[in-house]
Order: sequence, then C-alpha cells, then structure tokens
Amino acid sequence: MKDARQIAYEALLRFERDKAYSNMIVDSALDAEKPNETESSFATFLIYTTLENLLTLDYNISLYLRQDVGKLRSEILSALRLGACQILFSDKVPLSAAVNESVKIIKKTKAAYASGFVNAVLRNISKNGLRLPDPKEDELQYLSIKFSVPVWLIKLWQNSYGIEKTNDIIGTLKKRPPLYLRVNKLKNSAESLVTKLRNSGIEAEVCTGVEYAVAVNNAGKLWKSNEYLEGLFYVQDLSSQIFCDSLNIKAGQAVLDLCAAPGGKTFTVAQQTGLGGIVKAYDIHANRVALIKEGAKRLGFSNVDALVGDASVFNPDIGWADMVICDVPCSGFGVLRRKPEVRYKTADSVDNLPELQYRILVNASNYVSDSGLLVYSTCTLNPQENEEVCKRFLKENPLFSEQVIDSFDNGFGRTIFPQDYDSDGFFYFLFRKAKAIGSI
Repeated sequence: MKDARQIAYEALLRFERDKAYSNMIVDSALDAEKPNETESSFATFLIYTTLENLLTLDYNISLYLRQDVGKLRSEILSALRLGACQILFSDKVPLSAAVNESVKIIKKTKAAYASGFVNAVLRNISKNGLRLPDPKEDELQYLSIKFSVPVWLIKLWQNSYGIEKTNDIIGTLKKRPPLYLRVNKLKNSAESLVTKLRNSGIEAEVCTGVEYAVAVNNAGKLWKSNEYLEGLFYVQDLSSQIFCDSLNIKAGQAVLDLCAAPGGKTFTVAQQTGLGGIVKAYDIHANRVALIKEGAKRLGFSNVDALVGDASVFNPDIGWADMVICDVPCSGFGVLRRKPEVRYKTADSVDNLPELQYRILVNASNYVSDSGLLVYSTCTLNPQENEEVCKRFLKENPLFSEQVIDSFDNGFGRTIFPQDYDSDGFFYFLFRKAKAIGSI
C-alpha cells in the first residue's frame, strides 16, 4: 500500500498535468488506495495545503532556482511543492523527513536524475524558512504571495469591495470553514441530529441564527454514518441555507430549480413547499441528476422531480412555476477555501461567464408565472457576474422589477462574504414579475 506522501504526490502530479478539481483528485486517490484513517488524513492535509499555497510555495522554490518555476518538469515541481509544503506549513513533520521523503519519491520517477537538485532546493528552504516579498516595495505582490491569491483577483476585490473588506476576504483563506449540514426536519431536529452525530464520534454543533443548520468539523466518518444512511441530513453551505430561508417559500408552491446539482437548494426548497408543492430540479449532466434523485430518495422527499435539461435553452414542456431559481455556473471565487484550485484561474478565463449567466437568466424568466419570483444566485465574489448581470436584466426585461430581499439587502441584491458567517461567499438577487393586465 502506498503511504500518504506517495498518494499526495501522485494527486498533485495529476493536478499539475490535468488541472483536475481538488475534491476529485483527493476522492479518487483515496478510493484507489484505501489507506487507513491516519494515512488518509495526512494525505488529504498534504494535498489541500499544497493547493491552498501554490503561489507561496512556488515563490519560495523560485528563490533557489536559475530558471522559471514553470519550466520545471511536472514530476520535479510536484515533489518540490510537496516537500516545501511540509517544511513551511506543518509543525508535525521533521524537516529532515520532509526533505528525505521527497527525494525518495523523485527517485522512483522518470526524473530520478533530479534527486540531488530536489535535495538541494528543499534543504535551502528548510534552512531559510518561509520567505515573502517586501510589502514596502510591492504590497500587492506581498499579499499575493502570502495568501496565495493572484494579483489580478486582489485588485478586482479591492476595486469592487474596498481594501478593508478585501483584506477580510483573503484573511479567511488561511482557515478552512466547517462543513455545514441541513437537517431533514421530517425526521429529526438540529439538536437531536447533533446528539446522534456526537454519539457516532463526529464533532457537530447547532448553528445559532439558522434554525436547521448544523456545523461539522471532522467529516471523515460522515458518509458512512447511520445518520447519513437514514437520511437525517444533507450537505448545504450556511450561505446557501440563509439564501433559501430568505425566499419565504410558501407551502404548496411550485418551484423550478435550474442548475440544481448537487441538490442542496432543491432539498431545502422541497422541505419548505411541503408535500403539497412540487420542486422540479434540472441539470445538464445526467450523472448529476442521478445524484439528486438518489438524495431525494434517501431523504424521503417525494415532491422532488429531477430531470436532465439545459438551463440556457427554452423547454416548453416545463410549464409555469411560482418561483424559478437559477444558481448559474460561475467563477466560484466565493468557495476558494473549499476549492483552492479556483483561485488560480486567469482573468480572461471568466470573461465569457456573464453572457452565459445572462442567457440562463433570460431563459429562466420564461417559466415564471404572473406575480411570480425569479431568483438569481452565484457562489462568486465578482460584480461582473453578479450585480452587472442583474442590472442588464432589469434594463432589458421591463416585466420584472427588483424584489427587496430582507433587512440585509445591500441596496442591490445581497452579497454574503466568507467572513460574515465563516461560510462561502454568495450573491443573490430577486426579481418580481408583474401581474398580467386584466388578471385578478
């Protein structure tokens, strides 16, 4: 069986070559090797900590190179990152072990010739410790390297939200958020779920201020627990739960959830509409629709109808709904703590998203009944994908007007920042469709 370092190295190598998502490479690596709990925990730590600190690691590695970091072979770069991660971000790994084990790993690869090079670079990092640019010379570069966030993204946030709020956003990146659960109130309460989870050895606590929310810190055992198998909860971030609660969904309503996978919002809405209502959940990928169906069955939500469909293309068979929710594909800059690889996107890689988001929003508006509600949401912190899309829609679609959300309304929709609730960044906006002339 491969040890944690070898598992982590191969996962990081896959990330470098394929740019795969962090959760996918972690899950596939652990599923393939099935390490014990200790090795699994260490491998997960190494993978996520390395990905969370790529810019910091590459900067420190570059100090001892004659060439650009990006020109290194992927085998060599992955071994250096893994070793540097242990040296700079783990106080439990002896420095000598961090160096020697990385050298052993590179010796097993086609780049074995670079073992001496890897040894020398890592010994220099071990000797000199964490190095950062001088903030007096270039504060943006300093922040970028310290928090491992591209300069362009820091500038975007500073221009959009101000320096103070930006500092708060990037300050959250050094701490992973809890995993948030939503209680299946058909089967139990938040208090009873917490008691059961604790009895199963899972750290859990009730979230104050959000009635059916529970926070979990050690989720390793969660998916095999009786509580999960019995359908007592499902995963939904706290920001998303707050969003759903603010919609004031009434029992018996018909709700259409476009871009619904993996189903957290769908399930919460299904609880709110009750058995007298119906929630149609669409996603473009059949395998993700299957996940929604499986989740609804596990939870006992018979009022969920999950179907395959493209949210950007009109389907006359869908019909009308009292509320249409479109949680559109986005850059994901609100979930950097859960998906660290997202932060390394380039500025131009998100340029086309607002047009797709607008197209989905316009198509979604076709399904809203008179006086019904159209809901737009993203898990990103980028006004071009958030406020600007909504402003364009209001300008070009006179049948709809802004629906004030609640007392937390920012004046134009609502942005939830990671520092607000120790949760994901999130944006949402509500549109009210006008009542048709002559209707009662």
